[in-house]
Amino acid sequence: MRYFKKLVGVSSSIVAVLAVGGIPGCGNVSGGDSEPTAADSETVAAAEVINSSGRAFVRADLFDSAERARILEEAADDTQPLTAEKLAAQLRGQMLANDTWYIEKEPPLELARKILAGDAIQSTPESTPQEGRRIIGADNRTHTTVAYNLAPSTYLGFSQIGCTANLIGTRSAVTAAHCVFETRDPLTEGFYCDNGTVGSTASTVGPNATVCGSNRVYARWRFGVEDTYGYTGWMGASGCAKITIPSSYISAVHNSSSIYDLSRWDYAAVDLSACSFSTLGHYGTSILTDQQILDATVRDDGYPARATCPNNTVGNATDCPASGAFRYSGSSAPFTGAEIWTASSSNVQKGSTNPTHTIEGDVDTSPGDSGSALYTGGSGVNRQLIGTLTGHTSTTNVWHRWNTETSNFIDANSLFPSDP
Repeated sequence: MRYFKKLVGVSSSIVAVLAVGGIPGCGNVSGGDSEPTAADSETVAAAEVINSSGRAFVRADLFDSAERARILEEAADDTQPLTAEKLAAQLRGQMLANDTWYIEKEPPLELARKILAGDAIQSTPESTPQEGRRIIGADNRTHTTVAYNLAPSTYLGFSQIGCTANLIGTRSAVTAAHCVFETRDPLTEGFYCDNGTVGSTASTVGPNATVCGSNRVYARWRFGVEDTYGYTGWMGASGCAKITIPSSYISAVHNSSSIYDLSRWDYAAVDLSACSFSTLGHYGTSILTDQQILDATVRDDGYPARATCPNNTVGNATDCPASGAFRYSGSSAPFTGAEIWTASSSNVQKGSTNPTHTIEGDVDTSPGDSGSALYTGGSGVNRQLIGTLTGHTSTTNVWHRWNTETSNFIDANSLFPSDP
């Protein structure tokens, strides 16, 4: 049941990323030359410069290739002492807006200095109580059947290309960078294709697909999805949303072979301030110590794109319509709808590599859960996001760890934590 998409140009023997449509790719940074997909609102002409959170972002294709290469080279991890200048280069924003990639005009030095000084965004509360997968050992996932307009549905965003986002404010969300960078259309390529050739159609999608297309698309999101229902309409970078990832994620995609190296930078700030929708709640956030993570019982809720029948439910009409069948997370995945699945575990700890930026453990996940929240708390208890799902090794699942850097980056590139 381990059908995961492989990284393009990165060793697939030790890396897997849990997205249906999200493939970190080896193309250039600019996405402005791609054909736009259907938008939640009319797509406007791509401006040369966008001002966001008081900072200027320049259209990526206005940088020459040598300058873009230099930006990514400066963002690469190395063994030199971490200075404010180095961290600013790593956190230089790459923003997706109006189906076009933008690069932050200047490295964010003040942001880097704030992070190095340890000035973290401390715990933020969730707005309302809520209810509530690579599989390790027995499959412990359960289908969370709740009305689409009730919590926790409204906390979670479902991506058309197959990923999960998490509201951490009424107009701010966090997901995985690989859910927005170099993503592909699952209906024209196949959900789990990995050889990059053209030719797949919707009839050949799934684990047995052998060919892939080259359709790059920019995901739209919908909150409060349960099967065919949605609390909000579609919204995305082709319309009202702005999504920003750190430059070092792109650099790591091109240069790294470890899921821990990628997970260290695999996060994205989603600014929904220009979108019109109402929500019933959102996750809180919390920076935990190593010991607090080790002691915690955690849960991960997400929208798995394609799931095998859970143990002991083969043939069950609700969860498994036929013996051994796959179940989509919606009646016509990934576009019509999605279903929330959840699993919990007390077996999590800091990552064995990049421990200040990663968490590892055995909470069951599967493709489509990428970007989903790893959180503490339970029914009727304040739920705090402590990480976001990025991928797995052969023995453990891996999350990006919510920390001083992440909280400040999200703060700098969205309305978090002060949005209404």
